[in-house]
Amino acid sequence: MKPIVLSLLLVLGVLLGFAWMNGDVGNLGIKKATVAERVLYFEPTVDVEFEKEKEINLMINNSRAPVVGFKVEIQYDIKTTKVLGFEINKEVFDSLISSNIDENAGKVSIIANRKKNFEGLVGGVQKLATIRVLGIKKGTLRLGSEGLPKVTVFEAGKQVESVFQMQEFKVGIK
Repeated sequence: MKPIVLSLLLVLGVLLGFAWMNGDVGNLGIKKATVAERVLYFEPTVDVEFEKEKEINLMINNSRAPVVGFKVEIQYDIKTTKVLGFEINKEVFDSLISSNIDENAGKVSIIANRKKNFEGLVGGVQKLATIRVLGIKKGTLRLGSEGLPKVTVFEAGKQVESVFQMQEFKVGIK
């Protein structure tokens, strides 16, 4: 009996050691994700409360050039989440070309750009839009891209279209 108990304690110790080395122990549940270049992502990564409204920012990381336009289609689960609305970052984008929230298909489409005055814009991390969501059922909120987002950057004095990746966003609805 003693060898079995000692073996279980040893396995438990090894598992805790690996968890501690990976930063899963002692960080109060907060994980800092590193965001790669040319990626769209959502923040903050905190839980959404059941039947409470939450704002989630759609962000982009591109240090090479400032973003002056974007087209994105975001999928969400209509069983757990309701998208109440969104607002583009008016400090960067002066024109909302097209927008749609399809509650039946669970899809949000946004096309926005900047039509004038590209001077003074800088690359790096930028907020594209803020999306307001409501947790309508306990479970998991998932936001992801339908297709690849298209992004327009201001590079070498001209607007250049490019394709970026989008990270899936997943948090609990409690």
